[in-house]
Amino acid sequence: MDFLHFKAKKVIDIVLMDVVWAAYYICSNWMIAKTGSAFVTGMILRASALVFLVAYILIKKEVRDLFKQGKVTWLLLLIGVLGFTTDAFANIGLKHGSISTGTVLLKTDIIMANLITIIVFKQKLHLNEWVGSLIMLGGVVLVLGVGSKDFQFNWYDLFFIASALSVTIDAFLIKHVRTKYGTSSDIIAFYNNFVVLVLFTLATFISQDFRLMKNLEATYPIFLIALAGGLAQTCIYIFYYTNLSRMAVWKVKLALLFIPIISLIFGLIIYKDTITWLQGVGIAVMLVGGAIVVVHIKVKKHRNIIAHTSYHLDTIPNEGEVSYKDELAQDEMAEIEETLGIEDPEKIEEEQK
Repeated sequence: MDFLHFKAKKVIDIVLMDVVWAAYYICSNWMIAKTGSAFVTGMILRASALVFLVAYILIKKEVRDLFKQGKVTWLLLLIGVLGFTTDAFANIGLKHGSISTGTVLLKTDIIMANLITIIVFKQKLHLNEWVGSLIMLGGVVLVLGVGSKDFQFNWYDLFFIASALSVTIDAFLIKHVRTKYGTSSDIIAFYNNFVVLVLFTLATFISQDFRLMKNLEATYPIFLIALAGGLAQTCIYIFYYTNLSRMAVWKVKLALLFIPIISLIFGLIIYKDTITWLQGVGIAVMLVGGAIVVVHIKVKKHRNIIAHTSYHLDTIPNEGEVSYKDELAQDEMAEIEETLGIEDPEKIEEEQK
């Protein structure tokens, strides 16, 4: 696997992450329409995802690893709790507030990820990265068709902010467990899904929404939705966790802002919807914001590589200069890529084997 192939794989993983997440939203909305309960829907879809995860772990022969996590188990359980609160807070907000306001506030997790990156991890974000992020967020508002009349802040909208904060903290915790302890993404996904399933089941009985299941007919469409939703949730775990292990959290959150565009495309295919001029402008704005961030990151990486490589190459003696320069440049490139968070494709391939 050469470097260009590896870069292409990274782009594909990001696109697939957005696609499966948009697919999960659609399946979740369909199931809520059938069950009439967000808790019942969460329970059914997570139970379906558990089946896929068990099969996936069996295939990869990681069953024994489930019981060898030691002190990391507590962090895995916390990841699951945060995963549940993310959905629970969002559902409470949607129950009392407006969908338009909630959808926008839930996207503020990109701002929270940026702030945590700066305040907690002491990593600087350039002005262009901030500008690009905010422009993309503005484009999301346009794509969602949210106007000033739709956006009215009320006290229960705090649940949306709490949901965004939960999913942001959860992302940093997942990355921490993945990188520091080397815990497999599949193991993290299993624990996360299992805890969320248990909590959704408890919430279903506490809220007495389990009574609604009596009216739920075991028809083929419902089974198909549950199956598709569970598969989509499993794929979210795979691609989301993979991207978190490779990229900074704020970059992953930035990539997730493109989900509304994917949802629009699904709407065109499934519901025969049309794109309004305002949504078209929103898509253009998002692409401009994304381009600002991507171009800045590329330029910054290029400047750092040239600066570091040039500095060391100037100290090389003339004897065997050409071959030695090439060798040193390769070593320097590897070191800089590691510093910048670009993982070596051969190392990743070896770890996967």
